[in-house]
Amino acid sequence: MSQQAHWKASSLATTFSSHAGFNSTAWGAARPSARINGDISCGLGFGQSSMMGNPTNAGLLSSFSGTQLTAPHYGYESADRRQKRKASSEDEGMESSSPTPEPAVRKFRTASESRRSMLDNEGSVVAGAIGGSSFGRRQHGIPSSYTAGSGRMPANGHVEGRKRTRVMDAAVPNEVSLDKLLEPLEEKGLRSLLDALILQNPDLACQVRQLVPKPTVNSACRQLARLERRLQAAFPYNKTGVVSDDYTYSRVKSALEELRDTIIMYLDHFTHYGLVSSTRTEDGRAGYLGQPSNALSHPAEWFDLLTQATDVAVRMPRWDKAENNGIRRETLRLLADGWLRATMATSRWTEEGHLVGRDMLLQWAQQLEHFDSSCGEALLFQPAIQVFHHSFGQYYGRGSGSRVPLDAIAEDTPASSDSVPVYNSVPYLTPENTTFGGQIEGAAVDKDGNFYAVNYKGSKNETGKVWSKQAPFFKDKKTVDAWFNAIRFHVNSKGVQEAYIGDVNNHRVVRVTSTSSKCNSLRAEDFCKNINILQPNDIAIAHSTGRLFLSGMNYTENSKVGDGGLWTCDSAGNVKKLGEFYRTNGIEVSPDEKTLYLSEAINKDGSIISNVIKAFDLDPKEGTISKDRTFVDFGKLDKSAATDIDGMRTDIDGNLYVARNGDSKVAKISPSGKLLAYIKTASIKGVANLEFAGAKGKDLFIVGACAENAEKGCVEIYRTDTTGNAFNKLNGAKTA
Repeated sequence: MSQQAHWKASSLATTFSSHAGFNSTAWGAARPSARINGDISCGLGFGQSSMMGNPTNAGLLSSFSGTQLTAPHYGYESADRRQKRKASSEDEGMESSSPTPEPAVRKFRTASESRRSMLDNEGSVVAGAIGGSSFGRRQHGIPSSYTAGSGRMPANGHVEGRKRTRVMDAAVPNEVSLDKLLEPLEEKGLRSLLDALILQNPDLACQVRQLVPKPTVNSACRQLARLERRLQAAFPYNKTGVVSDDYTYSRVKSALEELRDTIIMYLDHFTHYGLVSSTRTEDGRAGYLGQPSNALSHPAEWFDLLTQATDVAVRMPRWDKAENNGIRRETLRLLADGWLRATMATSRWTEEGHLVGRDMLLQWAQQLEHFDSSCGEALLFQPAIQVFHHSFGQYYGRGSGSRVPLDAIAEDTPASSDSVPVYNSVPYLTPENTTFGGQIEGAAVDKDGNFYAVNYKGSKNETGKVWSKQAPFFKDKKTVDAWFNAIRFHVNSKGVQEAYIGDVNNHRVVRVTSTSSKCNSLRAEDFCKNINILQPNDIAIAHSTGRLFLSGMNYTENSKVGDGGLWTCDSAGNVKKLGEFYRTNGIEVSPDEKTLYLSEAINKDGSIISNVIKAFDLDPKEGTISKDRTFVDFGKLDKSAATDIDGMRTDIDGNLYVARNGDSKVAKISPSGKLLAYIKTASIKGVANLEFAGAKGKDLFIVGACAENAEKGCVEIYRTDTTGNAFNKLNGAKTA
């Protein structure tokens, strides 16, 4: 037999000792085999006993090696000595009354079988194997009273009261420490490992989020730079340089989408809460101190993120096919909105007494104009540029420098006997960046200052969020002919915020509530519905009782009483008609809920001849009105009887802001009916509705069809020093 066969036999014998439960340290280390007279002596050196002379042991080991073992020890053994050893072994066996077992014939057991199974099933064989010598029994801690063949070993594999011998598995190597296993892994390997762990144990995600360092603006910008390099590396090699065909676009599309999604993610993460204010309110609302760590504390952080992200977006590749440029265009549009939001937030921040350096403002203005000229998307950044110059131009010698509060210098004088100041709002959504259709209406604010409107994506049955960013809100997928025209929010007695949406086609008001804290799941139901309700066209609400007031109209060439009407729905959804009028539209409740305002217009032979605002004494609990009177007659006030009235809203001081549909302005009227000011719009031809929104409810959002493209819905913003009534009530203000 070859030397390799000798070592194989030795290895098999070692495996046997391991799986039979023998300890290599206690019984002696394995020794190399030797050839003696053509036979193999394994020479395992099982202690100093003569147990290897036992036929059982010889049979067991020969079953592994395939050769009968003739010697218990390694090396040469003379015939004389062998004979003496045999005689001694027989005498020992007789004295211990241990029967000589038959030669064992057994199959090799795999490494997966446990030591306990081996001892339980082969107890008698093992006992016979170790029973040939009292020295062997003592070495294993087996008392002399336990003899071979007397039964099974105890279930635990050792005799009670004795120290259990530790079994070494020679087949399993020592483990490498975890830190040494992880050390060679690169970033990609570590991420894959972490992803796999989270996938198998979803609960780990929260723990990982707590342990991972929070992103900063600097780390976000570094990540964008890495993704831009990855995008460049994704381009296939071409001898003529980078090409912009469909094949190349398909190769880099995934990297391009990842870059876009990351930019959007970081914009949402860092700008969601706006700028941290230096004062804290009692209710701890968003937009004030005590915000999450991702709230920005200085405009420089916001503009730094915008500058670097926009720089990356401008460098995105342009493609031959226009549809392939959609990712780039969408990214730039969202960034342009981000610049506009940052400008508005910074303007409000400075009004609170914070300071921004002149050089810093000038630098931001120059960067904004640079992106506008280099992005290749016409007018995309123009709204942000106009607002920036309008808000900060006085500090660096550009723009009007007017912050547009009501005490600013008037820019125009209306055609009336009294001098009335006129102020300008600034564009927010334009035909280039709006997602709303030309029938935009239903201006509304929620308790967080978010601003909403109808006709999202030009759909009659869909509403959307305008600010803080454009996004879908509620779409009625069940009622295909729904036509939403009005929205109002209310916080009920349980503290749950609800949206009430008027459907002009189905004579109903839909109540929408959120079913989760993240407001990503909505539940809708018919709150009040009656076939006799005329539309409704607009909604007002008495927040103290949750009662709704609805207006509606029929537009005819010759108006008559009944072309307009007024209804109310109590908090349980019960409908009651309050009266019939000429064509009615705008409706609002005063801050003290003692007065209800309702617009009324008259047509004659197709021409508008009258536009007035009626006022009623109101009982918000019973929903009754009395003392019908004319609050404002625009024919007498400013000779604008032919200009229709649309949406109306109040501020906390009781001033009424009136949208003049068919004209590009809003009228501000005092509680006594005096015309205080006009607010002119630049991009809206017919002002449809308005509402106070923003982080503090002081930004008047004005909506209507775009002057340049009537199929698009535009939004402008006018900055005031007064909080809107609806925002105030939604945040817990009590009715006087």
